[in-house]
Amino acid sequence: MNTNLSKRITSVILALAMMFAVLPAGTLSAIASDGGTFGDGLTWSFDEGSGLLKIEGIGAMPDELTPPWGGSSTGITTVEIAEGVTRIGNKAFFSHHMTSVKISNSVQTIGSEVFMGSVNLTNVTIGSGVTFIDVDAFYACENLYDVYFSSAAPPAVDESYGPFDNVASGARAHVPAS
Repeated sequence: MNTNLSKRITSVILALAMMFAVLPAGTLSAIASDGGTFGDGLTWSFDEGSGLLKIEGIGAMPDELTPPWGGSSTGITTVEIAEGVTRIGNKAFFSHHMTSVKISNSVQTIGSEVFMGSVNLTNVTIGSGVTFIDVDAFYACENLYDVYFSSAAPPAVDESYGPFDNVASGARAHVPAS
């Protein structure tokens, strides 16, 4: 191989390596967009400044192995499921880095493994419309200390693998007085 060509290729490789070395941590895994559509009639939006991911629209979230906002996205700190959404799909936020979640009153079902492994999650507000929480929904959310229920009647749960297994020691369920 020509010595000059070999030197040029080496220079390009080194320049690329140096460029990637100085990028801030998380740059390559950042959320690819600030919003879009998914499922049947749902939208998502992400505000990078506040870290808020908001799901809106009418209907059920589909089961997503790789959600459109990016799996395990580190920029998301808060998730809000707005009025109109009726179901949170399986694994929708699996191992994400958010610290809080607010689920609206229109949601009826929280799917399986929805927030599983989201170790930074500390608090969740569950709307009064939730009637069922599926298997492992909050499994291994080891810093989940506070779960706020908007209804005095607790939702049904799949008890084969409890939806709140392996959360923080001393976790509290807050239920309004009936």
